[in-house]
Amino acid sequence: MDALRKNETLDDLGGGRKIIQARNEFRFSLDAILLANFVRLRDKCRDHIADLGTGTGILPLLLADRIKSAVAIELRENQAEMAVRSVRLNGLADRIRIVAGDYCRREVLNAAGREAFDAVIANPPYFGDGTGAANRESGVNDARHETTATIGDVAGAAAYLLKYGGRFSLIHVTGRLVEVIGALTAANLQPKRLRLVTARPGKAPALFLLEAKKGARPGLEMMPELVVHGDGYGGYSREVAAYYTGRYEGSGGAAGKE
Repeated sequence: MDALRKNETLDDLGGGRKIIQARNEFRFSLDAILLANFVRLRDKCRDHIADLGTGTGILPLLLADRIKSAVAIELRENQAEMAVRSVRLNGLADRIRIVAGDYCRREVLNAAGREAFDAVIANPPYFGDGTGAANRESGVNDARHETTATIGDVAGAAAYLLKYGGRFSLIHVTGRLVEVIGALTAANLQPKRLRLVTARPGKAPALFLLEAKKGARPGLEMMPELVVHGDGYGGYSREVAAYYTGRYEGSGGAAGKE
């Protein structure tokens, strides 16, 4: 494998998969795990997917066994380069392609493939530029704040890449739910599935998972609330614990299939 660089770590994703991350850059969190298990994909690995703002490639790596191919776009060159090495390390270069560039630019989207994807995913910045607590590390700050792309930019890029009838899935903070839905519908992406995420029963949801479909008619399914923490493995609820162990027998709406 490529040697790790200074300030890098090699982290285990389970199932023999690993990811390279930098100690002083944005590192993936539980949010990526929740999104990967929310995404609805067809059986038999038929789907071509795109990931907007992939970081070091966490979502394509988590979904690799459920897809035919992925194109993952990342603006920050050092993050994109780590993603390339992680893809090679896991023997997935024939299935996952990393594109270093700005998905707000049409030439970058065209390089990925206009209207070429069955599904697009994104874990976009949660806070508007100038809001929320800033982080002194620019990579972390860009991942948390809309310094390079707004939610409207994310929705527009997803719509540009999706086939008609394709699905866009994202995770975001509940305080911006109305704004996110407005951005999606403006881009001809109709919200179809919504799942609120709470830390514990009785607590107000802080996050939501949302799937929108390109060109669809209105009609939103409210899914059961997802509780993160409980008495399962690692202090997680049984459902979230199963995202790590693969042993969940409930009906709360884990990763969808068709």
